[in-house]
Amino acid sequence: MISKTNRTAKKRRGPAPKGDYADKAATISTRIRQDLRDWLEKAAKMSGRSLSQEIETRLRRTFREEEDLAKKFGSADAARVFQAIAVTLNMIRNPENPDADWLHDPYAFALAADAIHQTLYLVRPKEATDPFLALGLDIEVNPRGITKEAWRDIANSDPTLPLSNDLTFKQWFARYLKNTIPEIAERAGERANVPERDRLEDNPPTKEEQIFMEQVILSHRGKK
Repeated sequence: MISKTNRTAKKRRGPAPKGDYADKAATISTRIRQDLRDWLEKAAKMSGRSLSQEIETRLRRTFREEEDLAKKFGSADAARVFQAIAVTLNMIRNPENPDADWLHDPYAFALAADAIHQTLYLVRPKEATDPFLALGLDIEVNPRGITKEAWRDIANSDPTLPLSNDLTFKQWFARYLKNTIPEIAERAGERANVPERDRLEDNPPTKEEQIFMEQVILSHRGKK
């Protein structure tokens, strides 16, 4: 039989938490791999926290990061897809100009645009799309117009970042882009201000336009 003293000893879990962690009352027990424990102990030693405090700090941080990703990209899932696109784009280079990234070489940019489309094509929802409905939605929602408006706002924004939190995230981000990539913001803004009727004759259809027309053609062929 286990004595009352032994039962009390088994319930002990170390000294009471202090500081920011003084109100901790809930406990959780789990098994982890040794290499993860080693990393946690190393991090706890560097931060001056206990192992328990380090675990809680990092768990809380993951939830905050998920919320921040959702705020910036619409959802955490969308953020991951954008990260995957970024990894792909980092691999895109023009063999004739390998030191230039896709934003600074027109040929690498064309390859990058195709890579972006391919990524979106692979992660598209499983439900089949109706090309005629897609055309109607394209006219109603006007994604090209929304994109142009967004870049016009970026190009016309004040690059000075305020010290207060008076701006919405959209406004703050527009200023941030204008401040950090002024050349790109300027050229995008100039193109966004060109009226649709004034598109250059040598401006070919976009990849999205080509894909859409191909879908319409394939759809008609499948119905015959």
